[in-house]
Amino acid sequence: MTLQTLPAPIHNAYWLCPNEILLGSYLADDVEPLKLKIKNLLKMGVTYYANMTAEGEYGRKPYHLLLQEEAEKQHIQVVHQRFSITDFDIPVVERMKHILDCIDAALAVKHKVYIHCMAGLGRTGTVAGCYLVRHGMTGAEALEEIKRRKQYSIFARMESPITLQQKQMVLDWQIGA
Repeated sequence: MTLQTLPAPIHNAYWLCPNEILLGSYLADDVEPLKLKIKNLLKMGVTYYANMTAEGEYGRKPYHLLLQEEAEKQHIQVVHQRFSITDFDIPVVERMKHILDCIDAALAVKHKVYIHCMAGLGRTGTVAGCYLVRHGMTGAEALEEIKRRKQYSIFARMESPITLQQKQMVLDWQIGA
């Protein structure tokens, strides 16, 4: 399947690693659009939510209770894990290693992972880039891969990661770290 035809379960997301890691933005605040997004994510088998936002960031309401409720209705086990990173910032190295370890652990037990921040670009792109480097790419290759993967999404013309500091973290990340 080509990148062009690989479907994402929601409009504001794209696959970094097809059918394993989905990248995107915060899920909707309004209950009905949120329920639909959650149902679509669950239908595609996304069961691990790596949330890079702080609780209540920009006045956003939490979605994890509605996620849990919908998953229980479908007899699906889900995990929502918050890794608060300040918007437009980067985590310290040990924190990034912890985030990547959690993502790897989720994938090892066959979760499909949704990594998101608020817009799905800065913090999400930083984590995704470091993940790709951890698994064998150079930082420059990881940044190019993110650009390639998002080319058919609503994020196509937007930078990811956003800041020079975020991009530099990906460029400086070490394979295996």
